[in-house]
Amino acid sequence: MPHPQSLAVSLFAEPIEKIAEVALAVLLPQYRAAPTHLAPLDFQPDPQAEPQAILWSPQASPEKCALIGNQGDGWYSLTNLVAKQLKSGVLNFRATAAEQYVCAFDYWLNGQRLRSVMALQDEPWMFRQGGKPLQEEDLQQYKARKIKDRVTPQSLANLATKLGWPVLEPHFWRPAGSARILMSTPATAKNAA
Repeated sequence: MPHPQSLAVSLFAEPIEKIAEVALAVLLPQYRAAPTHLAPLDFQPDPQAEPQAILWSPQASPEKCALIGNQGDGWYSLTNLVAKQLKSGVLNFRATAAEQYVCAFDYWLNGQRLRSVMALQDEPWMFRQGGKPLQEEDLQQYKARKIKDRVTPQSLANLATKLGWPVLEPHFWRPAGSARILMSTPATAKNAA
């Protein structure tokens, strides 16, 4: 599993073929989805490169799809566009303690963003939430005195697991079949192995 202190991933309750198809439909025409032998944890995102992402069907949930992008937010804009086209659930969460603490999630269903929660180290610290709480959330945690304790990498992983994406299981991070890399053409062979 990726280091729990730095992760941005989008989780889709649809198979990889459907997500690749919808992603390519909303992206600029120069994008393609190429099969790759890379495992999600081997994907080396380069935030300076053109936006790209790896898609895989987790062994733990082969009927679903996950995405890690090379953008610091897990390619949130792509997730948002794809989520608007789907009827099933989509969860994007990001957690980092590197330069600036951010722990946040957004959840879509039936093409609508239903819930958004974020704890952010800024001047001052901020806690924001919007939409109706999901029954899987731990609402008591949002009452913590320290904003940093209201949304944590562990609470995001727990939420994902309760929603059907067992991200704490090692086999979640192993593809059940071939993964795909979304990239702009011409391919930049760095991650296309």
